[in-house]
Amino acid sequence: MGRALLITLAVLIYIIAGIHLVAHIFFLYWTFSWLDSVMHTLAGVWIGLGTVWLIYHSPYREKLQSLCRLQVYRTTIGRDMLIVLGTAFVLGTAWEFYQVSGHIFFEIPFKSDHLADSITDVLFGVMGAGIGLGVYRLLFARQNSPELEGDAIR
Repeated sequence: MGRALLITLAVLIYIIAGIHLVAHIFFLYWTFSWLDSVMHTLAGVWIGLGTVWLIYHSPYREKLQSLCRLQVYRTTIGRDMLIVLGTAFVLGTAWEFYQVSGHIFFEIPFKSDHLADSITDVLFGVMGAGIGLGVYRLLFARQNSPELEGDAIR
């Protein structure tokens, strides 16, 4: 189970990196304005799947599970959504700050709609993480998964 998810994560990151490389070489981000949103969504899917792999299948899962015990939510889906979407929000925001620092450091002018673009990028990343969590629950977590015992979505 965890191995299949890990292989999926590896394949997905290679696909993302390949598309990103081709997009930069051929200026596709400037040709197709929607490609940036697609890439942020795919990155969010990767973050979502990676987060659930860390929580449920990694060698560090016991430590992470003890850190992520939230008493507010009784169902696994609520806790998972909070953790996955929160992780995507934090990482997406950090990525946007990284991009801003590149603009400042290299004195590259900002686009006039930079703030709106950054907010949209983070939202697409969070949406992708939600999709990643859904993919995990539909494809990977159904077989022999004690985490889903008693879960409302079954």
